[in-house]
Amino acid sequence: MDQIDRVEARLELLEDFLKEVQKWAGKFAIDEDDLLYVDPAVQQKLAREMAESRSRVNRMLIAAKQAVMEAGISTSVEVGAPAILGGRVDRHVDIFGMIFTPMYGMSFVPHVLCMVEQAIGVYQNLKDGTGLVRVGKRESLDILGAIERALRPAFKQPPTNEKAVQDIIETILQSVGVSYHREKERAPVGPTAFIPDFTLPDLNLAIEAKLTNVKHSAADVQREIAEDITAFRTKWPHILFVVYDCGVISDPEQLRRENQKLFGVRVLVVKH
Repeated sequence: MDQIDRVEARLELLEDFLKEVQKWAGKFAIDEDDLLYVDPAVQQKLAREMAESRSRVNRMLIAAKQAVMEAGISTSVEVGAPAILGGRVDRHVDIFGMIFTPMYGMSFVPHVLCMVEQAIGVYQNLKDGTGLVRVGKRESLDILGAIERALRPAFKQPPTNEKAVQDIIETILQSVGVSYHREKERAPVGPTAFIPDFTLPDLNLAIEAKLTNVKHSAADVQREIAEDITAFRTKWPHILFVVYDCGVISDPEQLRRENQKLFGVRVLVVKH
């Protein structure tokens, strides 16, 4: 399946998913107490239709979530408790996983619909060739997934330097079977040459590893990321930062989300 076919397939999937969620939310997102006042025969029919509609949503859910993520759109939101409970932000919630489960009386369906519509807009632009949006190639997403799965289990003890993280990433790239260079290509900016840890010529991708610990804070890493982006962008349209965190990043989702939003780069935070 070529790039155009994949874009059209995702568009079709997301549009079908959008309609199915809208149908479920419009017809079946009701309070169960309301069913107490419905004729038993109608209750059975409604319960059957609800189960069928929910099943259709569930069958498309994971693929739709993946398509939204591949469009560069976060699938989580911060959820805050009501003021009566302190108004604190409890956690980042995967709204696709909570689509049928309200929290503090709030439904996540509107958030899901909004994110799906945004993703449809991305893929529509890709299909039309407007050049207004860019999405990484499928292979780069496979690499990200492989690093996310394998990097943390490779360390029994926290790594003490970035080279240790780079070495494991190199092993992962070898296992994936992609062609890469390690600390070979450079992006000269004035008198300084910026050298990514890894470059993948076939994907126009640069990968840079970072390590955070008590001596190297999240703020330090963010400054480095901002500097690297300016230089790397002169040669590589796609950039992936892999941050191995030894307990100092309190909100990895915020780091990921804001770099995606402000700079259009992917940041993978792996916590020890």
